[in-house]
Amino acid sequence: MNQSKKIKIILTSIVCSALILFVGGCGGEEDKAPQQVVQKRPKAPPRPQARTVEKLVESLSLDPRIQLDELEAPKSEVQRIAILTFFDAMLRADAESLKNMLSFKDQLELDAMMKEGLSSSMDEVSLVILKTGASPEGEPCVMAIYEIGLEYQVQLWYIKNSGQSSTFTAVETPP
Repeated sequence: MNQSKKIKIILTSIVCSALILFVGGCGGEEDKAPQQVVQKRPKAPPRPQARTVEKLVESLSLDPRIQLDELEAPKSEVQRIAILTFFDAMLRADAESLKNMLSFKDQLELDAMMKEGLSSSMDEVSLVILKTGASPEGEPCVMAIYEIGLEYQVQLWYIKNSGQSSTFTAVETPP
């Protein structure tokens, strides 16, 4: 074979090999699957937290004799406000406000209590300790412990919530 023929064969082989590599591809980019863009879900805004009992008492200008422990208070601010304003109205013997929050049967009893001097009885109260929870039937309730001098009186109330309003129903408690 002729030397120039050998060179042509070698050059042709090199060119063909180069074409196969570049045209046929190295398998670099085309073999990769297209990347999917992962979008993060937007986070929902945090639920507004109920104001503390202390802040509610302050902002609503409630009677300072009312005591409701923060850890025992209902989670819902609406329930907190209902309970605090109910007992504030009770301490002030505010018949009109109380009637709007009482069951019909208890509204009738309130009229009798007002005539018997509820206002002067409430003036003797030095502290009202409130305990909230659920009845054995699972109904929300609140127990009020009234400190009158060196004695204590206890009341138990069921609370029925309906939207932004609440109705309180007295529960019979033994003396």
